[in-house]
Amino acid sequence: MFGPDKPVHLVLIELPAVEKAMQGLVMELMDGSYDLCAEISTFTNVQDGFKDIDAAVLVGSKPRGPGMIRSDLIGLNGEIFKEQGKALNDFAKKTVKVCVVGNPCCTNALIASANAPDIPSKNFSAMLRLDENRAKTCLALMYGIKSNKHIAINVWGNHSNTMYPFLDDATINGDQSLLTDLLANKDGSKDFYNKEISMRGQAIIDACGKSSAASAANAACNHMYSWWYETKTPYSMGVILGENDKLANCEKAEVGGLCFGISCVTNDKGEWEAAKFDKQLDYDKIKENVDSLSEEKRLASEFF
Repeated sequence: MFGPDKPVHLVLIELPAVEKAMQGLVMELMDGSYDLCAEISTFTNVQDGFKDIDAAVLVGSKPRGPGMIRSDLIGLNGEIFKEQGKALNDFAKKTVKVCVVGNPCCTNALIASANAPDIPSKNFSAMLRLDENRAKTCLALMYGIKSNKHIAINVWGNHSNTMYPFLDDATINGDQSLLTDLLANKDGSKDFYNKEISMRGQAIIDACGKSSAASAANAACNHMYSWWYETKTPYSMGVILGENDKLANCEKAEVGGLCFGISCVTNDKGEWEAAKFDKQLDYDKIKENVDSLSEEKRLASEFF
């Protein structure tokens, strides 16, 4: 998560009722003999667990189960992220970087940030990296590419079935022309959006009976690494936009006040910035995500 040479003091927080399971996880981590796991602390309260932390990965939420959609989770998880936001505000470093994984992650990030007024909103993010990784895998399978590192694609909007993989700016081995057939074939492009990427999470739930775990953990590592270190390689991340903020390549979309997935780079201060690119975003697809996130925000209004 923080590179191959950065020792980590891992702090785990769990509910008292399942503290025993957390201790089992600690034993597994110790038995893994991870070179960079310098120390592990466990707590059953956020006051001690969040004290002076540098980074937070908020995975504690009720997972989406069979037949559930993300809007169902707002009432269940909104209170969790309200309390976590308050605890981060009171006990964490004011420079803490927060990655929200628990769904609906964009709205939960917005809730947490709203309840942490002393921490800059730019320090709260939502994890769309799993969607980016799924998009890369899909393209790799479609084009017979053995390594995802040769594929570049970013995902915009909401971590939901409205997500917008930006094929128009995607490349394989640095070449955009390889995707011409997919872009020209409306049915193929629709398949890519609706079946291969946006419904992948549901497909995993159908197969396993529970939400993604290992792939989500890997995406969280990717997410924090890109955000932690200066990089000009664009990556997908849900960020909180100011009320008057616009998307440079889709200015008429009203994205202000939302936690919205965009293409980011990280500057030499460790801060995310919007990546610059030439292609125009599809307004209808962006608008679909704006509507989705605006409705989630409305349903979560009691937690702000």
